[in-house]
Amino acid sequence: MIERISQEEKIVMNTIQSKALVGIGSIGEVPILLAKPQGYMNFSGESVGPLAAYYQVPLRHILLIYDEMSLPNGVLRLQPKSKLGFTIYPSPQVSTAVVEPYNSVLSTHSLLKHTDVAVLLDIEAIYDICRRSLDIERPTYTNLNRLISQIISSLTTSLRFDGAINVDITEFGCF
Repeated sequence: MIERISQEEKIVMNTIQSKALVGIGSIGEVPILLAKPQGYMNFSGESVGPLAAYYQVPLRHILLIYDEMSLPNGVLRLQPKSKLGFTIYPSPQVSTAVVEPYNSVLSTHSLLKHTDVAVLLDIEAIYDICRRSLDIERPTYTNLNRLISQIISSLTTSLRFDGAINVDITEFGCF
């Protein structure tokens, strides 16, 4: 969808900023910022929050587009809140960028405001799980990403598959 808007409106998306492929242009007289996060859909807040802050875009002006497997091809559904969102809290032990704590705070604020359930993952705890429980002496990003993928997959199973044992995770959003 983003690629199609980009092509039809001749908005070149050739810049990487805040973990997203970004293009700036306009549709008619309206300025527009297209951003395609370069990661898991559930981590889009790590791109959207910092970009909204940098370009001073009010959150009410943000439209988040994503594929939903339960809808027929070409059908869109607009909803004010996402069901579930994730952010990873950085650690000095694992961090590669000075701005990671800042981006985490921005994405957390966005998640709390715009999702039914916000899941915060502590990268240092995940690093320790790899070291202590999985016996990986020096976990790599590949090791961490695989463990995070398994966590997210486990938490989103009920959203992706029907069945008697699957519970809608938004029922847990009342705590």
